[in-house]
Amino acid sequence: MIIAKKDWCDEIKLDEQKVKQLAKQTNLSILLTRILMQRGYNDQAKITQFLQATLEDLYDPYSLYDMQKAVQRIYTAIGEGQKIVVYGDYDVDGITSTALMYETLLQLGAEVDFYVPNRFLDGYGPNLSVYQDLIAQQTDLIITVDNGIAGGEALEYAAKQGIDVIVTDHHEIPSKLPIAYAIIHPNHPMGNYPFKKLAGVGVALKLASALLEEIPVEMLDLVALGTIADIMPLIDENRILVKYGLEMLVNTNRVGLQELYNIAKIDLKNFTSDTVGFYLGPRLNSLGRLDDASAGVELLTTFDENVAKDLAKKTNELNNKRQELTNQAILQASAQLCAQNQSHLVNVLAHEDWHEGILGIIAGKIKEQTGKPTLVFNIGEKGIAKGSGRSLEAFDMFSALNNHLDLLESFGGHNLACGLSIKTDKLAELQMILDQEAIKQDLSNAPKETLHLAGKLRLEQLNLALIDELALLAPFGQANPKPIFGFVGYQVKAINFLGEKKNHLRLTLADKNVQVPALKFGVAQEVMEQLTSETSAIQLVGALDKNVWQNKASVQIMIEDIATTDFSITIKDQRNQLLTTSLFEQPATYGFFNAKYLKQLKPYIKQHSQACLLSQTNEINTQNLVLVDFPPDIDSLQQVLAHSQFTNLRTIFFTAKEIWRQEVPNRADFSALYRYLKQKQQILKSDLASVANQLKCKKATLIFMLQVFSEANFVKIKTETIHVVANPQFYPLEKTVAYQKYLYERKNQQFLLGTDFNELERWIRQQCR
Repeated sequence: MIIAKKDWCDEIKLDEQKVKQLAKQTNLSILLTRILMQRGYNDQAKITQFLQATLEDLYDPYSLYDMQKAVQRIYTAIGEGQKIVVYGDYDVDGITSTALMYETLLQLGAEVDFYVPNRFLDGYGPNLSVYQDLIAQQTDLIITVDNGIAGGEALEYAAKQGIDVIVTDHHEIPSKLPIAYAIIHPNHPMGNYPFKKLAGVGVALKLASALLEEIPVEMLDLVALGTIADIMPLIDENRILVKYGLEMLVNTNRVGLQELYNIAKIDLKNFTSDTVGFYLGPRLNSLGRLDDASAGVELLTTFDENVAKDLAKKTNELNNKRQELTNQAILQASAQLCAQNQSHLVNVLAHEDWHEGILGIIAGKIKEQTGKPTLVFNIGEKGIAKGSGRSLEAFDMFSALNNHLDLLESFGGHNLACGLSIKTDKLAELQMILDQEAIKQDLSNAPKETLHLAGKLRLEQLNLALIDELALLAPFGQANPKPIFGFVGYQVKAINFLGEKKNHLRLTLADKNVQVPALKFGVAQEVMEQLTSETSAIQLVGALDKNVWQNKASVQIMIEDIATTDFSITIKDQRNQLLTTSLFEQPATYGFFNAKYLKQLKPYIKQHSQACLLSQTNEINTQNLVLVDFPPDIDSLQQVLAHSQFTNLRTIFFTAKEIWRQEVPNRADFSALYRYLKQKQQILKSDLASVANQLKCKKATLIFMLQVFSEANFVKIKTETIHVVANPQFYPLEKTVAYQKYLYERKNQQFLLGTDFNELERWIRQQCR
């Protein structure tokens, strides 16, 4: 049985009347409006701003702290012919930031050069020895891009030498700011910039816009490259910059990019943020991972076609080498895991031949395969292992390691990723400590990552027009992902494995006269083995995609997650029915959660059947199981399903107290009831139906509100009457046990009684062992 890697969470429930109203106002479909509302764009103004924002909606660059000061200093440097060096970084964000600032200063007539640190020689950020060399070479002004905020030592040295440094960065700000002439950062503690999530290249663009007194539109291709590759949230300003930047990338005049497009066989007709994320970004990143990222700046800025061809070829070759090294290392890492005598909560893997530049990729891949936090090390000379870690939301890797700095030679990072070095003979101790930290953080009991669905679709609803409509939400990326849908009502007609290694999955799904392919790349071996024997049991969620082949476009599903379930059992839906004796005629084991219902209904259960109280039954083994009444909570039901063996299941889930169809009373409802009670001072319990009618609510809702009032000591409920308490003390109604219990029970009922049976059936099958 294949277990889904993530929990599939149904779409957020919305006020459907408001959805229809907003769809009409915005002239959008119900589906698209629903998705936008789920993402927080819940009125016409927000939707219009999201879908129609232009470059004019970008924030004033002078809103950034120290911008005026930085601009004046650069103007002075240009006017006096001072030597400026742009100090960058070796990833795509750093390369594009460097290229953008370098081009901007050239436009302004500056005497300017750039320096991109070498990952292996210089490390990340301002390097003291490099700063010493730059200053010795008569550099007058250093401008950092995509780094510098944590470069205290090097910047302090520059200040003591009388050299100004202007920092432009977006990384986490340390407790003490570095000594710099100016610091331009969207999160500057003295600033108040409206958008905090700019990429390094986005911050560089702001400085360039201030210097040029206009937005350099021709440079937005660089901004899109860096922002997408750095996995920044594609909302607010980033969405605008990337949207226009993708258009510039398609029509770029950069000969280096044109050559890279040719060698990478980029389809410019279907160019999206995925093109950058999966094709361009990895190639440009390979320069810094395996060689010198300065070549990336040259590739992006050169006007020489021959140089561009050579650099594009080098970039592509390095990417191929990076892929080979990564694939080999992942196989070795997987073999290490298999050879370990025990399964650890955190993976710690080390090897002499793993290239330092790909350790983060390996850690990320192993984390995805195993679902565990992973640290990967290269064992180098002098008994030092350098490593990179990738974690899960459920495990704060930074705090886990920060508690043991005495064990490490160096360390930096955040809760989801880190870089570190350690003596090789301390790796076993590190493994033990991380397992202990995982126990402290209760990692083994942490819930799986949640995959939020935008809705459920049948195959007959899928068409190219729907894909084009969903594209209005693009560009897709971090914080603005492609909508993920659950697909229902289909049959799997064929399973094929594609690619040289036969590790890419292609399913053919069918519903009536419709057939749609569904694809997933890089399927694990154990998954492939199970899929061949469980064809009918496949369930999947994924995004819609347009496939173009021989100039013909068609719809396909890109599988995000997949699971199989045991379809040897049959499940029959008998929810929301009247509880009649006919429901107990068939031979079965009738399971009750509530002892009261068991006592009342046991006389109707035939001799060839049996009844049991599920809370007192450890394990059930029966041909036919009937779940008669409603469970006290979802966990109780999960326990029963996980510890039962049956062939046929019937779900009745009877409850005498159906509240899932009722609206939750709001503040106005409670206020109206309280005013009524204050006026009457006392009401009879026998008159509750009449009171509910006067207040235009259901009797059950009225009883619930009175229970809340009673707990808050607003009323006293006696045998026959209900009295108002004189001058009661204020008490927040939503904090009463009665109110919280009502919401909890209503949510459970909505799930078990209100969910579409296909969805409930899928969930039940997943709980069965």
